[in-house]
This record gives sequence, C-alpha cells and structure tokens, in this order.
Amino acid sequence: MEFLERVVQEHVDESENKETFDFVDTLLRIQREKTNGLELNRSDIRVIILDMFLGGTSTTSTTIDWAMKKLQDDFRTYSEHKLFTSEEEVDNMKYLKAVIK
Repeated sequence: MEFLERVVQEHVDESENKETFDFVDTLLRIQREKTNGLELNRSDIRVIILDMFLGGTSTTSTTIDWAMKKLQDDFRTYSEHKLFTSEEEVDNMKYLKAVIK
C-alpha cells in the first residue's frame, strides 16, 4: 500500500499544474468535493485503485489467454499441422497479423 500512497500523493502534489485528469485525480476530486455526499479518505482511495489494478490484471490475463488460444487454433488450421509453415500460409493468417499489429 506504500506504493499506492505515493501514487496518490504525486497526484495531490501535481493537481494544480495538470491539464488532463485521470482516475486518481477524479477520486481526489470526489474526496475534496464530497460529491453526492460521498466521503472518501486516503485509505478508501488506495483500496479503489488497488481493486482497479487487480481487476485490470485479471481481465488482461484472460484476454491474452483467449488470444493465444485463438492464434494456436488458427495456426493449426492454416498450417495443416505441419512442422513448418509457408509464407503463403502465414499470409492467410489474418488474426495473426491483427495480433502482431
């Protein structure tokens, strides 16, 4: 949580000089303005940030697993289960090209 406290403090320190605002800045504004009667303290903000980070990690991991499985399936389909793949077969792998981009 020490890392998260540093992140929050950096946003507090930089808040007056910023032209763009991110998620942490929004949480700090809610804390300052008590938007809709919501009262957030520093600990609440750190927990929300941690929750967003962990949620993002989980969904990113799931998406990468899904993409890798689809790439494997496409590769097996186009390469006809051969050890080596021709350039022509690779040219037909549209999903592979999309992932590499």
